[in-house]
Formats: sequence, C-alpha cells, structure tokens
Amino acid sequence: MCVTTQHYWRDGTLPFVELRSTYDSLQSYKPHFHPQLSFGAVTSGETRANCGGRERVLQQGELVLIAPHVVHSCNPIAGQPRSYHMLYVDEKWCLENVSPLVYGDVSVIRDRGLFARYLELVASLPNMCAIEATAQLQRLLTAAVAGSRSATPLQRHRRSAERIKQALLDSIDSPVTLDQLARSFGCRKETLIRVFRRAFHITPHAFVNNARIERAKRRLRMGEKIAHVAADLGFSDQAQLHRTFVSYTASTPGQYRRARPTARINIRQ
Repeated sequence: MCVTTQHYWRDGTLPFVELRSTYDSLQSYKPHFHPQLSFGAVTSGETRANCGGRERVLQQGELVLIAPHVVHSCNPIAGQPRSYHMLYVDEKWCLENVSPLVYGDVSVIRDRGLFARYLELVASLPNMCAIEATAQLQRLLTAAVAGSRSATPLQRHRRSAERIKQALLDSIDSPVTLDQLARSFGCRKETLIRVFRRAFHITPHAFVNNARIERAKRRLRMGEKIAHVAADLGFSDQAQLHRTFVSYTASTPGQYRRARPTARINIRQ
C-alpha cells in the first residue's frame, strides 16, 4: 500500500490537540472514527466525504467539523489529489471550553474569514506559546460551531448498540467472539451485527480494529516501542500492526511516533 505524504504535529504543552497535514494525497480510507472532535480544512482539490451515513463533497476553502466517534471516510474524486489539515481536539476539552453543540454529526462551513483564521493557526502552532494557542483554538472552534448550519444530531434510541459498543471496548485487550457477545445479549450474531452497523455505519470487527489503532496511537505518542505496542494490543506481530495502522491512517506507526513539536508546517493554500 502506498503511504501518502503527510505530517503529524503535537506538543506536550497542548495535550488536548493534534494536527495532521496531508498533501496531494490520492489515498482512500476505510470507514473509521476518532475519539476526538475532527476539525479540518481542505486546502486544495476536493474530497468525497461519507460521514454518519451521509455523503458530501468537500471543496477547497471549506471547513468541516466531525463529532467524536462518528464513522466517516474521505476519499479522492476521479483520481484527483487533494490536500487538507485536520485538527483532532480532545472531547472533554471541547465540552469544557467550546460548546456541546459540536456533538452533532457533521457540519460543513464555507466562510473565507474562518478558513483564513484556521490556516493562520495551523501555520503558527509550532511557534506559539501554549496559552495563546489554547485561546486561539477556543475562539476559532467557538466561531466555527456558531457558524455551522448543517449539523445533523447523532441518532437517538440506540441503547442496545451503545451497550454493544461498550462491551467491545471493554474487551479490546481480551477479545471475545461475536458469537459469545451475541449470547451475552440474548440475540443472534447476525442481529447483533445488524443493530451495530445500523447505529454506527461500521461493523463490530472494523470498530474493534479502529479502536485498537487509536490505543496504539496513544501509546506511540508516549514513545513506546512499536513491537511492544503490537504485542500488548493483540496483533500477531509488528507487521500486522503496520498493515492495519497504514490502512486506517495512511501513515506507518514509525512515522506517527516520530512527530515532533518543532516541525515547520506548510499550509499549502
């Protein structure tokens, strides 16, 4: 699989935010989710985004807000490359500092002023003190939420699916089979898969793989060795972690682990 050109930025003084900048990418992504709020900007080209079961075309100059745990994928159109930045912002921090309104489904925002402010923040992050970066991010996100008009509320009445999701998360380190899980919920495996997929637009198996990759990312950010992460998270070997990591993030575990807080960011308008 071809690994696209991208750069990760993070800083220990800003533990609630991470930036991924992707340039001239033709990479397609599996449906996936992030536990953080995803706040992105398309800087060139356009991309077909499927978010929460709805398809949209995102164009250069647009911002997008994707709520935590909303399954989505963003893929190229007609084989044309696109570039974008994506800020991943901690869910708890957003609730405390922005607004619960971000927990709709997805919002697309076309506002030249906000877009320019987003690019300015991205370009300045490596050289900005933590206090100023926090204040600017808070103001920008607050303005983006206030300016969004296409948020779709998360589905309601999905208690069974939420219970299944929590059971899957609780057993990540000691996986149970879907047959075992279905018996514990008193239903057939096919019913369990259907209920889960209807609520989250992803299969339980894909959800577990995604959750394992998110756990791997947290441990790689802490500087843990890739081989140890692979073994602890139940991958058969480091190569399997590598393949799965690339399929969900378009970068290798090593590339992700090597992110540095002082790297210069190219905003590529």
